Amino acid sequence: MTKEEILAKSRNENKGADLAEMDERRKGWQASFFAGLAAIMIIMTMQYATHHEKEAGALIPVIMAMNSGMWVRSALKKRKADYILLALMCAAATVIACVHYFKYLIG
Repeated sequence: MTKEEILAKSRNENKGADLAEMDERRKGWQASFFAGLAAIMIIMTMQYATHHEKEAGALIPVIMAMNSGMWVRSALKKRKADYILLALMCAAATVIACVHYFKYLIG
């Protein structure tokens, strides 16, 4: 394939999507995944240490951590006041949910 054919094929595959935007979305999902993974590891350790069984309530802090990871990543990249405020609010809500769940585990 020639360079022009490769470029034409790439343009057809990515119609309507900016490559930089797609890359940012991918990085956001990566941040979300690692934040969720960290939350799962912490919660599972706490459940094991306190002899609790796995509960559905643990999913709330995990999902919130994943959302928080995406918002923080986006805020760091865009450096806009509204994104930073939203990221801080989401991170604070995540911390509150985690503290509430850990209080439940500890008793």
